[in-house]
Amino acid sequence: MSPDVAGEDAIAALLKDPADGLSGLALPAGEVVTDLAGAPWFWLSATAPEAGLVERLRAAHRRTGLWPVLVGDDPFGTADDLHPCLSGHLGGPTDGMPAVADLDGWIVAEWTEIIADNEDDEEWEPEERVSALAPAGALWPGPAPAGVPIAEPSAVADAAIMNMLDNNWLGEPRLALVPCRSSSEALLRLGWTPSEVGDIAPFAAMVHGWEDRFGARVVALKPSTLYVSVAAPPMTMEHALHVAAEHLVFCPDAVFQCSESFQDHAESLVGATHWGFWWD
Repeated sequence: MSPDVAGEDAIAALLKDPADGLSGLALPAGEVVTDLAGAPWFWLSATAPEAGLVERLRAAHRRTGLWPVLVGDDPFGTADDLHPCLSGHLGGPTDGMPAVADLDGWIVAEWTEIIADNEDDEEWEPEERVSALAPAGALWPGPAPAGVPIAEPSAVADAAIMNMLDNNWLGEPRLALVPCRSSSEALLRLGWTPSEVGDIAPFAAMVHGWEDRFGARVVALKPSTLYVSVAAPPMTMEHALHVAAEHLVFCPDAVFQCSESFQDHAESLVGATHWGFWWD
């Protein structure tokens, strides 16, 4: 899914010609957001986009190098915020997908800490604890096997966008066009950092792995929420439990606060074509 051209060139073209900087893609009103040095960073629409526009822009990614991401509104933003849906949750742009020095080590450390807390929590009966359900018990099971595609990833991403817009999941969203090679890299280029997350790099690296194994695509975000479309979801409970182990490392709140239990979260993943993550 790498683009044929550098997205920075497209952002620069939009800064120079906001009306038609993308050669006929007819963007709605919006503006190029610049970084602290005044360099073009990303484009942000002034109003909520139509699903068809997002679909066209995703299809044009290889030509433009710009990945479309819906950005949900922030009910806690202030009138003084230039971009209330993003204010306070963006760092500076990051070039490319940085190598995480020891992603496996980071994952194992996170898993070990979560499992220890779960084992000590008397709220759970022994048979309900993660160690009783996960593929390797209390040990980190490693990455889950790849899923089998049920549709083309872009088509699933487009369907997810339409569903979110039709059902008002994002309030009054705006559309960000981010110069990047992949949807996971968009998180880095935005410098998006949800609550409780200090360094987005290992999270983006995990999403990058999901792109390859599950046809995942980043489609929308809010200050502390991430939505990912999934074209190759787990179709058995055994596979879903393995995927749920990755979700537990990635976002424990999505498992323990947004679901009744680890098993309940795994059950919700069987055949699911979107994943949502929320950090408290």
